[in-house]
Amino acid sequence: MNHFNSNYNDVIVKAGRIKLLLTDLDGTLTDGGIILDDIGMESKKFQLKDGKAVPLLRRSDIKTGVITRREVLCSR
Repeated sequence: MNHFNSNYNDVIVKAGRIKLLLTDLDGTLTDGGIILDDIGMESKKFQLKDGKAVPLLRRSDIKTGVITRREVLCSR
């Protein structure tokens, strides 16, 4: 048996057991920068490519979550 195929099969089996993905927000899904408007309101710029997997995971019944120290307002 090929060593690569053995490792690949193990990864596929283990990946099939994933039920939840938790990730940090700042510096992981963003570049870590903060945008301040003229009244001091903070905004973040997100890299869409970094977050592209989230809806794919949700469609596969894998729960997703974000861990951050900052207060985050979201619709979900």
